[in-house]
Amino acid sequence: MTAVVDASVLVSALVDSGPNAAWAEAAVMNASLAGPELALAEASNILRRLERAGIISELEATSASGPA
Repeated sequence: MTAVVDASVLVSALVDSGPNAAWAEAAVMNASLAGPELALAEASNILRRLERAGIISELEATSASGPA
């Protein structure tokens, strides 16, 4: 199965602890992913904004962003 996702789903699956997290994790867990070309760049931007706002730590943002 292929799941079409955007940056918000990717970020929720990686760092969200709210009600959207379980849905997002289930959506990406066992599926091939397809999304907009800029989805990874947008997700990285969201993670850095969450870090700057103090919502997630630098370690969480860096870990969720993947290898540099």
